[in-house]
Amino acid sequence: MQSCEGNHCEARTFCQAFDFLAESTRERSHAARVAPSTRTQLAIAAAMVGAAALGLWLILRRPPKPVDVELTPPKLLEFTVTAADGGTKAPLEKGDTVNAGELLDFQIEVEHRCYVYVFLVAGPRAELDWGPAPGDPAWEPGVYAPDWKEGGLKFEFGGKVKIVAVSSWTPHRDAASWNTARLDALATHCPRCKKTEVELEVAGPAPNPSPRPQQ
Repeated sequence: MQSCEGNHCEARTFCQAFDFLAESTRERSHAARVAPSTRTQLAIAAAMVGAAALGLWLILRRPPKPVDVELTPPKLLEFTVTAADGGTKAPLEKGDTVNAGELLDFQIEVEHRCYVYVFLVAGPRAELDWGPAPGDPAWEPGVYAPDWKEGGLKFEFGGKVKIVAVSSWTPHRDAASWNTARLDALATHCPRCKKTEVELEVAGPAPNPSPRPQQ
């Protein structure tokens, strides 16, 4: 009987050992299955974080669209005058008078990427004196000196004149046909355009009146 009980104890011990090994095998097998899943989840999470960071970077570096910000008017700076005989440039202070035949030069500062047009208005007449050529890129924020045809704006006659600088998000192919009425009502014809006006007094002969048509 004792020998039989001993065998029984040995068998029970063997069964307990077998159960322990089986349980350990299950634990190791389960860990082996979980490990790849955890690595996959971490990889997916890292990819999502990277994609979110890339998207945020692209949004921040993208220049603002016209619908995102309001365009600011151009600023006219550093006015200078060159005599009709081609002398040296002299600074033009506020309230100074320009003589007919002199060349007026200045710089233009813009705060946004835009296109700029400069008009000279004398009485009922408006003339486009400077603007981008077809295909020219927009100005980036900064200060620019227009490349005038004659080295500056030239006034042939005396009287009150007005310089109108217009900034626009987009180019305007018909800018050369804009008249004083359109410039005065710019907010109606181009709601997102902005303008700056500077009035000057030009000393010199008055323009000859247009001859009356013969009866």
